[in-house]
Amino acid sequence: MTELILKQGGIAIVALRSPSALDALRRGDINAAFEHAKAKVGRIDFAFNNAVCCLMAEVGRTPKDVARAMFEVNFRGAAYAAREAVKSFRGVNQPQGGVLLNVSSYMGLVPQPLMGYYVAPKHEIKPICTPWVSLLKFGGSRTAATKSMVIVPARTSHTNPALPSIFVRKPAGEWQAQGDPDKAIKFIYDFVNSVNQLPIRLAVGLDVIGMIKRKLKVLHNDLENAEKVHKDVVFTRTG
Repeated sequence: MTELILKQGGIAIVALRSPSALDALRRGDINAAFEHAKAKVGRIDFAFNNAVCCLMAEVGRTPKDVARAMFEVNFRGAAYAAREAVKSFRGVNQPQGGVLLNVSSYMGLVPQPLMGYYVAPKHEIKPICTPWVSLLKFGGSRTAATKSMVIVPARTSHTNPALPSIFVRKPAGEWQAQGDPDKAIKFIYDFVNSVNQLPIRLAVGLDVIGMIKRKLKVLHNDLENAEKVHKDVVFTRTG
């Protein structure tokens, strides 16, 4: 995203967890990053928020400290950045306004093997920062994220190659996501700059759009079936 913005003649101020000294879990570091941006350019119109720590593990085998560390980054770190972005949109920008692009995950709607803990904090950060946020639901993209991903070893009893949890553990040479991250970022950039009102959720990738559509059909059927047998669950009025 940074490279694309600069190529288009825009201004981008970047805060990276590595190799910079910024710590996404220290509010002071987040505050300082936003203050630096405001001092340099005066206002922030867009914030691209992707504080993330990747974890691939079966829920039942994930050590508590590993799960907790991942939750801290994926929720608390992202929440700190979101709060500072919204504060800037409301209290600094004149006229008020701005867009927070928060990287979420389609797996919150369509669960995938070994990603339960990872998805939980990323699924819905939207409620803490409306109405400024647009959630980006990415499909599978071939990035360098797997190089830093925390992977908890599989159970020794799980050796059946047909198991989904075994399939997704295949080395990158045997299985790779098909999404092109450069094309995905270009799509987001073009979309954001072409509409007056961003959707609350933006699916990125035809694969994720298809999966979410199928999930919505299942949810619709579940609701219709529940409605057929629904009993009145409100207090009965008396008098």
